[in-house]
Amino acid sequence: MEAKRRGEKIGGRKPTHTPEKVARAMQMLGKGDMTRLAVARAVDMSRSRMYGLVACARAEQEQAEAG
Repeated sequence: MEAKRRGEKIGGRKPTHTPEKVARAMQMLGKGDMTRLAVARAVDMSRSRMYGLVACARAEQEQAEAG
């Protein structure tokens, strides 16, 4: 119950994505030699999930560079 009081998530499904997978997807997309669907399959994510995670990662990078 202590963890719940601190606001930590209890239980649930573990995420299938990792920062390494997102970075790898961004790198593959940057090269431009694979389709987006092929990149998503290579990093074992759905295409829509990959789009969302890559967009968030790019936004975080831009904030870090600006600030």
